[in-house]
Amino acid sequence: MIVVASPPTEDVVVAAEPLTKKDLVNYLASGCKTKDKWRIGTEHEKFCFEFGSLHPMKYEKITELLNGIAERFEWDKIMDGDKIIGLKQGKQSISLEPGGQFELSGALLETLHQT
Repeated sequence: MIVVASPPTEDVVVAAEPLTKKDLVNYLASGCKTKDKWRIGTEHEKFCFEFGSLHPMKYEKITELLNGIAERFEWDKIMDGDKIIGLKQGKQSISLEPGGQFELSGALLETLHQT
């Protein structure tokens, strides 16, 4: 018994024949959006280090940086209790990642030029 890939559903399709290239292409194509719904988004990560020592930036400095960006560029703060963990502006965000790096997640846009 061979389990065959099928378009994303909760049903499992079982077939007696091995998968073909066409089966795989059709499966991948079934998840594609139509061209009018295509979008592109930018993600950019930066690791921050202390000047001189090159130690990872401490959370106190990260707090200063996020608060400074929020005030200067009018971003909304994302809080976890009393701790700032990110920023949001429209459909884009800046998040503090587990490794201490920042990630800019840009809004989904129609063309590369808009990013």
